[in-house]
Amino acid sequence: GMDEPVTHRVRSTVRGPIITDVVPAGGVALSLLWTGQRAEGATAAVFALGRARDEAELVAAARRMKSPHQNLIYATTEGALGYRMTGTLPRRDDVDASLPISFERLPSGWTEFWPADAHPAHRDPDSDYLASANNLQSRASYGRVGIDYPAPFRARRIDDRLRDASDWTVGDMRDLQLDTHSLWGERFRGRAVAAARRIGSDALATEWERWDLRMDPTSVGAASFATWLLRLRVAIAADEFGDGDVWFPDLALIEIIEGMDAAWIGGTDDVSAALAALEEDAARGALELMGREWGAVHFERSEHPLGRVALLQRIFGFDVGPYPARGGRHTVRPDDPSLWAALDSTAWSFPKTGAYGPSERFVAHLVPGEPRGYFLLPTGQAGNPLDPHYRDMAEVWSESPLIELSPTGDGPVASRLVLEPSGSR
Repeated sequence: GMDEPVTHRVRSTVRGPIITDVVPAGGVALSLLWTGQRAEGATAAVFALGRARDEAELVAAARRMKSPHQNLIYATTEGALGYRMTGTLPRRDDVDASLPISFERLPSGWTEFWPADAHPAHRDPDSDYLASANNLQSRASYGRVGIDYPAPFRARRIDDRLRDASDWTVGDMRDLQLDTHSLWGERFRGRAVAAARRIGSDALATEWERWDLRMDPTSVGAASFATWLLRLRVAIAADEFGDGDVWFPDLALIEIIEGMDAAWIGGTDDVSAALAALEEDAARGALELMGREWGAVHFERSEHPLGRVALLQRIFGFDVGPYPARGGRHTVRPDDPSLWAALDSTAWSFPKTGAYGPSERFVAHLVPGEPRGYFLLPTGQAGNPLDPHYRDMAEVWSESPLIELSPTGDGPVASRLVLEPSGSR
């Protein structure tokens, strides 16, 4: 409805686009140097992966991936099990890519890349299983591949579940993907309980002691504990770094909390007292969520770009949800990590609604000659908001009953869509 077009200026360099026209950086112009901008891409390699008939062809296809690096885990019908990090990995040498660098250091961008066979890889582990959950896969690759990795809680929980597993079924794998056990709670519940007792709230302490450490929609204790942990995180960040934007990864939070304990053991009582005071203040704030179920304050919505337009959302319902969501920070069944990113009072403001969660639920049953797939989407199979299958899976997404798929086409069929060229009749 505007009379004149809106002009949007896009600036770029030989290294990549200028991003500070969108995200200002105090008057300094920053360009984005990223392997995802390289022309080669990954399409040909992905098609080759799909056509691979054996391990050798699959590994050859993986070597062709020219994209930001990805974790690839594979199994063969002969019983081989392997991991490879695929993608394009620049040789940074003495360049610290975690910080902005002068264009004079890399005037034309990355000049050399690690060969594919120099990437982390592993085959046939003694454990007879491999797990990947965006965690650091190799200590030797830290710094060479990247430095910003999530805390390894999801990978550790998967490992805990698989270590003693035997004769697992499709249902067992589905349950693993829905696992909401909180290793944050397992690690710090004792501190929270002690803080609650110090402020005289035996009811809050008892709620946390009875909590089963799961972050399910019906869990009582998860909401109040999340509030305690988020308030404590913000308080520690303010105490350590003051006001302003800071990068405060979760592993640093753990090191600070447990490092303060170590200082106290060494004789610095005032450090321990300061931490105890912060824990007590966080417990007072957690009283607001005492007795609340997790699903009453924690939601998920599958957002569509056009859902941001209020009129279109009212007419077509592009966004699906919100609905009570499973999981939380670092659980195997994850939620939107941006819910936990803030370092101000909004960090512990409930209810919270995430913009997304897992993109699908999928289990493959690789029986030779009779493979089966089982899946579910958070919304539905169709992309048209007027189609009955656009959102029909959302109602059961929390429990995730799986739909069977067969490559041979002999599985159950709920409905069928036939595409015919025009004029074929």
